[in-house]
Amino acid sequence: MNFQPKLNFTYPPFQKGRFFEEYFFDYWNKQQFSLKEKITYLDVFWCNLFHTTGKTQIPELTSHVQQQCSDNKLVFTICQWDDNICIQNKPKNLIVYSIGTSYDVPLPLIVEDITSRLECVPRIPFIQKNILCSFVGTNTHSVRNIICQTLNNNPDFSLHMKQNWELQVNENLMDLFISITQKSKFALAPRGYGTSSFRFFEIIQMGVIPVYVHDGDNALPFKDIIDYDKCCIVIHINDISKLPSILQNISHETYKNMLHELEKISVWFTMEGTCEYIKRDIIRRLLA
Repeated sequence: MNFQPKLNFTYPPFQKGRFFEEYFFDYWNKQQFSLKEKITYLDVFWCNLFHTTGKTQIPELTSHVQQQCSDNKLVFTICQWDDNICIQNKPKNLIVYSIGTSYDVPLPLIVEDITSRLECVPRIPFIQKNILCSFVGTNTHSVRNIICQTLNNNPDFSLHMKQNWELQVNENLMDLFISITQKSKFALAPRGYGTSSFRFFEIIQMGVIPVYVHDGDNALPFKDIIDYDKCCIVIHINDISKLPSILQNISHETYKNMLHELEKISVWFTMEGTCEYIKRDIIRRLLA
């Protein structure tokens, strides 16, 4: 069975290149270091496989995983599927680096864009931004619905949420996201169907402070090296009514400091940076 099928669609809409599972496969094959032979990389393209087959319970896949993990070596895999690897009784020696979920090691929900479209969007100075906080997206989770119900009538918030998720996002909606986010001091990145969202990554790319809204399952990546209190807002959905006051009380000077911290950690929210984190982390686990 082919555990590395290709996908024939683009998602999220700003993707121009590989999904992260594909990108890491190419990255890992180029790596040369002495400890590599002691590590087993389970190179399944989980997202591609589950999308193309329409199944998550695949006997051949379960057998393949068990075989790869049978010798008790340190085994790791990269999974960008919202429901994770869908393997019952996951082997104890298998570490899952999960793109956009909190299990085992959360990583940012990112994809490749060889055009760097969002990174090239012109930055607007703080004092010229006329929107306190914004969101442009789809109602894919009750958290997002609660946000709109709570904040929709607040003039400091610009919320644009459509109800039905679609694989293809038209150019007008992409332009709206860029235009609104560019003029926002803060931008909401609430969890979606998965515990994270592409929005968090996209907002960082545009040099705007993200507001991550979760419901108890905090899937922020790199917590061992990033102090999120310095560079973004993290809030539980139960506290969403407090958000306007929190944001309004952030001074221009504090905002500048947050942006500075965001710029310092933004390297980790790149394809290469995330790959380097995985390599460093798996070597650390091997040597522990």
